Amino acid sequence: MPTACTSGLGEEMPISVSVPVPLSACSSEDTQGCNSPVFAVNTETKGKNAWYKAVIIITVLGITAIVALVTTAVLQNKPLLQKYKYGIVLDAGSSHTAVYIYEWPAEKDNDTGRVQQTHSCKVQGAGISSYSVLPGQAGASLKSCMKEAESLIPLSRHHETPLYLGATAGMRLLRMENQSLSDQVLWSVEEVLRSSPFSYQGARIITGQEEGAFGWVTVNYLSDRLKQVRTFSFVFKHCSSIMFAPR
Repeated sequence: MPTACTSGLGEEMPISVSVPVPLSACSSEDTQGCNSPVFAVNTETKGKNAWYKAVIIITVLGITAIVALVTTAVLQNKPLLQKYKYGIVLDAGSSHTAVYIYEWPAEKDNDTGRVQQTHSCKVQGAGISSYSVLPGQAGASLKSCMKEAESLIPLSRHHETPLYLGATAGMRLLRMENQSLSDQVLWSVEEVLRSSPFSYQGARIITGQEEGAFGWVTVNYLSDRLKQVRTFSFVFKHCSSIMFAPR
């Protein structure tokens, strides 16, 4: 508010003082306080703060959108892990026994995926027919390779992995010579295979005719003449060739 002071000459001189007007003092009837410098500075500061906040929000949203797009693109282009099913075949030949592991794509309808051999394990010692004197040791000879198969096939697939044994010439000859000893050897083998975590499907002595038929399928399969193969009930390898017996 205006006041006055007395100069040295005895004259009164008016003095003008500006008092800051708070924002609440502004009204539609009285806009004198709104025109003060202090009010102008406060208004300008608030405007800048609001603008900065808007810029920050827009920037954060933009970065989030970019990250989301990049993540989506990476996930779409990332190859999915291939899931497989497995099968185990024991080829009990006359000179030795071998354990073979096969795999095929699990997502194929009717198990029509191409079968591939992924591992082989040669059982120490001669063929199972050589254990005719001590039949109980025939099954024990397989344990080392079977443990190896357990470590190679995923645990979640053990219960659904079919397990077969096919015996050829050596066991055919032993059966002709002594049926009882042949049965004891097979029983010893079956006992060990049944105790495995896999889905045991049987052990048997195949005939010479079956062995020849499996060889024919092997040659045609490896030469890609068999384009599609449905579910098989018996798969085994013999004489360095993959053999199949369809249902």
